[in-house]
Amino acid sequence: MRPSGEIQILGPDRQRDWRWPAVINFTLGGAGAGFYILAALGGDAPRGWLAPLLVVAGLAAVALEAGRPLRAHHLLRNLGRSWMSREVFAALMFVVAGLLDSYRPSLALSVVAVTSAAALLLCQGFIVYRAGALPAWNVPVMPVLFISSGLAAGAGVALLAWPHATAGIGLACIGANLVAWLVYLWGTRERAFRQATRVLRRPGALIVVVGLGHVLPGILLGLALARTGSTGAALVAGAAMIVGSLSQKAGVVLWAGYLQAIALRLPVGVKLGVKVDALPVAVAVEKSL
Repeated sequence: MRPSGEIQILGPDRQRDWRWPAVINFTLGGAGAGFYILAALGGDAPRGWLAPLLVVAGLAAVALEAGRPLRAHHLLRNLGRSWMSREVFAALMFVVAGLLDSYRPSLALSVVAVTSAAALLLCQGFIVYRAGALPAWNVPVMPVLFISSGLAAGAGVALLAWPHATAGIGLACIGANLVAWLVYLWGTRERAFRQATRVLRRPGALIVVVGLGHVLPGILLGLALARTGSTGAALVAGAAMIVGSLSQKAGVVLWAGYLQAIALRLPVGVKLGVKVDALPVAVAVEKSL
């Protein structure tokens, strides 16, 4: 028989460990990696130092997020277990190979840079996906969403740097990213997930992410493909695509980052004397005295 007592549900409480430095890292690192991949595969836009610079800026945000910037190198100590360590390793490989390839182009360096850039996007997605006890994060589509978001932001960077870059690639990237975002929002029916992501389905959030970040640049790029657009329209489209990617990641990390609720069984009359964030997350505890 189950012990007598009462159930107390603690939370869900919003996570406090991942803030804007993480969002900035995901956005800048993803944009740099996505831009390099698209430029390398397209072959018609110079890559130079821009993509590595964006990734370095993302790494700087990681160092600030760690709380001890001078000890940021310790992030590389857990390559066998930590997706964050793998992300940093992939980012460093990309920066070195990307810079060398920009000054002494070679097929080998380009392959290493593209491979490490793709690994960087994948690691970012798995960092969030494998973070424990956050219903809005622990869904299989999360790595796909981070890859598509990074490519969309990378296409936006390409449009800002070279407004005459192929509009078709940008249109394909934001189309794929929009599909991934809609699948993320409405593809899971689990109750905790839907409660945590409810804020992302509100009209205001949809206007920013879907309308500003996808529909607007889609229309502008469509006009560019029809040869009725202008350089200014391409610049606006690129900026909107980056804003859309930033809004996606801020929404997932900051607005929907609720910890899993914890259920405790306590004897009748016994009150809990600890805070929610002092308890181990994602563990249902039944306590009987």
